[in-house]
Amino acid sequence: MMVMVSTSEWSRFQQPGTPGRRTFVAIRTIAWLLPLVFFSSTATAQSPTSQRYWITFRDRGDAARFDVASVNARNLGISERALWRRAKVLPPDRLINELDLPVPQSYIDAIRSAGASIRSTSRWFNAVSAELSPDQRSVAESLPFVASIQRVAVLRKNRPHYSPELAQAPSQKRRLTASLDYGPSLIQLSNIKVVDAHNRGINGSGVIVGMIDDGFNYHNTHPALRNIKVLAEYDFIQRDSSTSRAPGEYASQGGHGAATLSAIAGFDNGKLIGASYGASFILAKTEIDSVEIRLEEDLYVEALEWMERLGADVVSTSLGYIDWYTYSNLDGKTATTSKAAR
Repeated sequence: MMVMVSTSEWSRFQQPGTPGRRTFVAIRTIAWLLPLVFFSSTATAQSPTSQRYWITFRDRGDAARFDVASVNARNLGISERALWRRAKVLPPDRLINELDLPVPQSYIDAIRSAGASIRSTSRWFNAVSAELSPDQRSVAESLPFVASIQRVAVLRKNRPHYSPELAQAPSQKRRLTASLDYGPSLIQLSNIKVVDAHNRGINGSGVIVGMIDDGFNYHNTHPALRNIKVLAEYDFIQRDSSTSRAPGEYASQGGHGAATLSAIAGFDNGKLIGASYGASFILAKTEIDSVEIRLEEDLYVEALEWMERLGADVVSTSLGYIDWYTYSNLDGKTATTSKAAR
């Protein structure tokens, strides 16, 4: 069963980052559609006097006393669409659980009172990502409700070599399927049997896809992207509602996400047809092209929670983080993004 959701239905949702908007449930329906590949490039490091940390709290404070079964989902920012999707895999008495409760505001205020700058908040982990000086960290560590403080790493990476010759696809006769002229995208879609699915009337209609990437340039104006049904978008880096490259950002920012979005949702008959061009989309910009830092994982988690709350059926992301992990950490349950996916 699939459900269509109109754009107007989504206009009532607040942007993420406002109090009471981040939520959690065991995400059993989220799938990763694209390869875990991402390359970022060089930039300046953080200030030596201030570092970013992941601060995890011991409990939920006063919220822990609430009867989860009696909590109003709307007050927690959980959409009806999200509850509908959860109900497909969870029993009625488990559609909302304690991890849907907000991070205690009194704990957040105490961290701020120590002088810290809060960068990201996660209900799923009951934690905040914050910028702290050494003195501020000492104060935070002394707070009785703080369970752990973990430093956010920063790494510089070089831009990979790109060969236009390798990117060129071999020529193949265009194929017309009903009114669809796949153009150059025929090869890639035929290889994974998408054309067969389209012939059966399956094109993504009724499905809400979340996209997490470095931004989505020109999705409002590019011929292959401008007709995409975008239900919501948010820039978790700049904290605004535009997922395109912002002034001052690295030159490549937003290009990678536009490419992945076009592969799924693009539609320009005769030139490009995406695998799920009929789907609706929620767009999140979390990846900073100029550096490879753990903060990006924190923003990733925040975006994933936001998409789950809005009712995304599937999340597609072509990002991966390995630089601050050892091989033994790559077990599907240690990395921040892995834990969020689970």
